[in-house]
Amino acid sequence: MVGHVAWTIRGHRASVNAVAFSPNGRNLATASSDKLARIWDAETGKTVYLERIFFPEFEKSKTA
Repeated sequence: MVGHVAWTIRGHRASVNAVAFSPNGRNLATASSDKLARIWDAETGKTVYLERIFFPEFEKSKTA
């Protein structure tokens, strides 16, 4: 159904900048301004993997 929110996943503490589904559709990957990348189980909405990320280029642009 287009335009319908099936469910909302919660976990990031800042805006989400990127979202992608795995090729098999079982997982969802998100990257956020809270400097975390998460892999979610697309069926349950639970986090299955969490990684802290750092973008030096982004950090430099904020201070320039």
